Amino acid sequence: MTPKQILRLGFPKMKKEKGEKRDFLPEFFKRFLRDDLSIYLEKGYGSQLGFSEEDYLIANSRIIFSEKDEVFKQQLIVVIRSPEFDDIEKMLPGSGLLAMLHYETRPYLLDLLKKKQIHAFSLDSIVDDNNERLVVSYEMTALGGVHTAFSKLNELHKEKMILSNKPIKVSIIGMGKLGVHAGRISFGQFNEYELGKKGVNGISVQFLEREIMEYPSSVKEILEQTDLLVDATKRPDPTRIIIPNDLLGSLPKHAIVLDLTADPYEKRVDGYQVKAIEGIPHGSLDQYIFDVEDSAWNDIPSVVQSQNRRLTISCNAWPGVMAKECMNVYAEKMWPFIKLIGEQGFQMNINSDSSNERALKRATIDFFEAKNK
Repeated sequence: MTPKQILRLGFPKMKKEKGEKRDFLPEFFKRFLRDDLSIYLEKGYGSQLGFSEEDYLIANSRIIFSEKDEVFKQQLIVVIRSPEFDDIEKMLPGSGLLAMLHYETRPYLLDLLKKKQIHAFSLDSIVDDNNERLVVSYEMTALGGVHTAFSKLNELHKEKMILSNKPIKVSIIGMGKLGVHAGRISFGQFNEYELGKKGVNGISVQFLEREIMEYPSSVKEILEQTDLLVDATKRPDPTRIIIPNDLLGSLPKHAIVLDLTADPYEKRVDGYQVKAIEGIPHGSLDQYIFDVEDSAWNDIPSVVQSQNRRLTISCNAWPGVMAKECMNVYAEKMWPFIKLIGEQGFQMNINSDSSNERALKRATIDFFEAKNK
């Protein structure tokens, strides 16, 4: 054993919403079968997925079920979504945190991590030498959102036959991997719901680049023919709107807005962080479908225009809609990084021969701040 090794890992439950079910499955903990390693799971871990403590202990007898406060006092905390501020306050100075931290859009969280001297590794910032994310589930994010959107389109069509004798038109803002997955899955969902057998004349998917937003009249024409508008963008400046609310009013009354991003509304020093599509609610696993009369519209900050409304589907954790499948994906993608931190501690070198070590270095606060000076 070297002093750098991490020998006590804490796995708290994710429970930002009642509907949150994403805990690692028992099978994952078979990877931690070292005699000198202690694994602390919060009491009730995995219960919402149908697993008992016994299921986890069968997989790894060194697991210790503890209260949340004790879990957060371990050397390395591993959880998909960022812990609450109160939980981070419980962490020991100099301990580590591996989670989705979104440094760019959560300045107050960043300040707290620095104040507590936490060695943070943001899962969303773990990228390879080509700046491609390595711990991400674009397919699960897209599937959860697009499946929900098409289920609503199917319901609306059954009730009012709104799509009869015309194709479904899907407009996607963002041409990265998330947007591409959303487009492909749209074709699959059209066939799954057999909309072609219900009087719908096929499906058309188009991608909108940011440049077209400089021509509002062209965007208006596109939106007037759009049945499903999808935001799959990653904005360099989260205070800037891509589709203003007045243009949102160009959508047909039956149209659906699908927000695949996790960007919340948040006051910042340099302005207000907003949604790329102006004036839509920010959803969670507890509620991610909002009709135009929903009270959630009243919670949108007053600085945001929201008078034009369409049925909106928005969630800050889309992969959580299909929890077990999601956690199997994350287990495979996160394991190499958990293993590396466990073996050598928190200090990573950007010039290392190890591609995983270089990727972890890019996920640190130091690297993020140096890059953004």
